[in-house]
Amino acid sequence: MMPLSPEKEIDIKKDLLSFLKAVVQDKRQHTHWLNTLAFMEHIGSRKIIKSQDSTKLDHFVLQHISEEARHAFYFKNLAHKLSPSDCPTFEDIYLIKGSASEDYFQAIDHKAEKNLTDSPSKNILNYLYTTWLIEERALMLYELYNQVLKSNKLPFNLNAILREEDHHLKTVIQIIQKKDLDFKERATRLFDYEKEAFSSLVKEWLMTISDRG
Repeated sequence: MMPLSPEKEIDIKKDLLSFLKAVVQDKRQHTHWLNTLAFMEHIGSRKIIKSQDSTKLDHFVLQHISEEARHAFYFKNLAHKLSPSDCPTFEDIYLIKGSASEDYFQAIDHKAEKNLTDSPSKNILNYLYTTWLIEERALMLYELYNQVLKSNKLPFNLNAILREEDHHLKTVIQIIQKKDLDFKERATRLFDYEKEAFSSLVKEWLMTISDRG
């Protein structure tokens, strides 16, 4: 990940851990959380499909679409096993701050697009930067969540998803570095923006625990 303020990252992780530790203690909330993760993976898959010319999809992009959809089903299936009545759809009542989670995706996508108006490869770079920003954050989130699952001895883990996310992330970074001559400066600006956006989202998630308590 690009260098970020250590203090800010510590605060984000602290808030996120507080949320995760609390959410796994409540079956209904945990179901909604898994459903929210499924929703976010679905958004990722949908955004790729909508943003790219279907006649120019290559092996890499198609693989990414399939991975996002598969991850969405994995989380949805886990939610269904916990409590099917609490996750029939992706309506807000079955999610944890679903609208705020979707807004986070849209904000990152729009910020990347705005920063690429001068680039001749803006369409593919917008997809790549948005993917990079969100998957860097997803990797951190899933690692923390995996730790919480293990410490609470829950009967599933995210090991396979973490391996896929890490591999995909490395490939995305290599492609961006080849395609964007302004890589370092642009990446720094975008990561600073993402950090603030994700921090706000985590606080939204955390409030749902505080409200319940």
